[in-house]
Amino acid sequence: VSSANAMSQWFALTVTDPAAYVDAWSDLAEEYQSDSTNSSLFAINADGQGGVTHLNVITGNNMTALSTDPLAESRGWGRFVSKVSDIRTVVNRSVVMQVKNYSPTM
Repeated sequence: VSSANAMSQWFALTVTDPAAYVDAWSDLAEEYQSDSTNSSLFAINADGQGGVTHLNVITGNNMTALSTDPLAESRGWGRFVSKVSDIRTVVNRSVVMQVKNYSPTM
């Protein structure tokens, strides 16, 4: 993803078997990464009482790239869903746009 104003979908998840989820997501993500979309998976170490344990982020160069993301159309989607349906709950889904990235100049 090369856009300075990338669009992302954030999935806040409660995952009961993190190792199994990471393995399943890694297999799926390898199948669809491209120049216009990518994914990240974060462990949430402190969510208070919300219960969110992970954040899965799919990012595209723009809304079109994000909307036409081939994730759900990939051959591995069905396998992924069957592997994680009993170990994860989607708590929230948000679509966000990066406004500014602050990076130190070195």
